[in-house]
Amino acid sequence: DTKVNPWGDSGENSLNAESIASQFDESITKLGVGSVNVLYLHAPDTSTPILESLRAINVLFQAGKIRAFGLSNYQAWEVAHIHALCTQNGLLAPSIYQSMYNCIT
Repeated sequence: DTKVNPWGDSGENSLNAESIASQFDESITKLGVGSVNVLYLHAPDTSTPILESLRAINVLFQAGKIRAFGLSNYQAWEVAHIHALCTQNGLLAPSIYQSMYNCIT
């Protein structure tokens, strides 16, 4: 499993299509594999339309590079919204969820 995230050491990452592809390629190279079971969106990216991120994930799925994708650190309403968008647009829907664990959020 691996993840992509909206931040980096110098703030260069986002969850736009180009960054997802780049982060994913870098990760599988470091892991020495050609594919992974699960790709996680590690946290929301408010600067990128979520549909762009979901389409980029679907490209990886169609290429056989991921078997499933999951969400980490998303609020419950965001998970429901993302699942609905995937269903409406014929995209791979998230099947794994790592929820936020914080008594305040």
